[in-house]
Amino acid sequence: MEAGDGKNADQTEVNAIVTRKMMKIMPMFMFLIMISLPGALALYMATSNIAAYIQNAIILKQDGCGDAADRRRKAIVKIHE
Repeated sequence: MEAGDGKNADQTEVNAIVTRKMMKIMPMFMFLIMISLPGALALYMATSNIAAYIQNAIILKQDGCGDAADRRRKAIVKIHE
């Protein structure tokens, strides 16, 4: 990690670290929020999130940047693990 060596951290590096941590923490928070909601509202939130994920994947594939972005993200995460 560059920041550990006394250099300024690259924004891409910082984004990859934050994204990796959010992907681990957010499902736990969403579970805690949804457990206290009525069933229909939790179902609505889950369905809309799944639809947004699918929509995002389709748009990225149409733009042709989905695969390159995934490879770049995986390479950055692999370097810093």
